Amino acid sequence: MSSRSGPIFVYKTAYISCIHNSQSSIPDSIALTGSQYYAYLIAMTNEALKSHYLAYIAAIRAHTTDGSWSLEPYVADQVLLNGQQMTRADYETMMVRNTYADVPDLQINVLSVLASETEVAARLQFVGSPVRQFLGWTPKEAGGGERVSFADNCFYRFEGGKIKEIHSIIDPPKPL
Repeated sequence: MSSRSGPIFVYKTAYISCIHNSQSSIPDSIALTGSQYYAYLIAMTNEALKSHYLAYIAAIRAHTTDGSWSLEPYVADQVLLNGQQMTRADYETMMVRNTYADVPDLQINVLSVLASETEVAARLQFVGSPVRQFLGWTPKEAGGGERVSFADNCFYRFEGGKIKEIHSIIDPPKPL
């Protein structure tokens, strides 16, 4: 090990901490200077935002109907969805509570995620059995529908670590 001064990065869960310490003895493998510093910071920030987004998806999967559930850690107080301004509460109701009421057994699969410093692009696959009309799909029976699958191509813009804007392009549901 050689002694170097410069930035040291500590990666904890989805958060990055940059510590400037000129007294530490740092292994060469993690000592970064100049352009390496910025490339590493950007890459780790992208990974942190990707991890934060995946935690948002996990929170949606873990939703409850008892009123204690919220996307507050992930979604701003005001969000723009496909050009429509709404509150986080309206977003939660429209995008999660109503969707799970229409498709109680809904499964969300993350097919791909790309993240930059403030944006995330994701392709999600949804599978479930609608119990009433959903995205133009009418269930075969009044008591429940056949299983369908559809994909959503989503583009998110984050401010202050929270989703501020969403563009969502949903493929039509297809029977399984």
